[in-house]
Amino acid sequence: MLLAIPNSSRRLRRLRRYLAAKPLSFWIMTWFLFELVVLTGLQFLPRPGLVLGVALEELTSVIEKFVVAWQTLFGHPIRAFGVVSLLLLILLAVAPAKNHFSEWRIIRISICL
Repeated sequence: MLLAIPNSSRRLRRLRRYLAAKPLSFWIMTWFLFELVVLTGLQFLPRPGLVLGVALEELTSVIEKFVVAWQTLFGHPIRAFGVVSLLLLILLAVAPAKNHFSEWRIIRISICL
């Protein structure tokens, strides 16, 4: 529609030239990306026919549950220290295991080739 408007200003002519110079593949990909964003955005509504307010109410309930869990885990300094210590212990156990399994993955790939 913008290309059908008569030339009225220099900026508009420049914009028309810029848009007309784009290949068809650009416009097709832009359309697919636009559909992807719109259809993905519609997925956040829980069920058809519900308005955004109901979805936001569910989001606030999830946030409230997160706040309660946060207060439970990190509400007291001693509990927070214990939780962080446990998380660090788990990370220390996972890091060497990751390296161990990556070596097996390399051996398996070299055998398959």
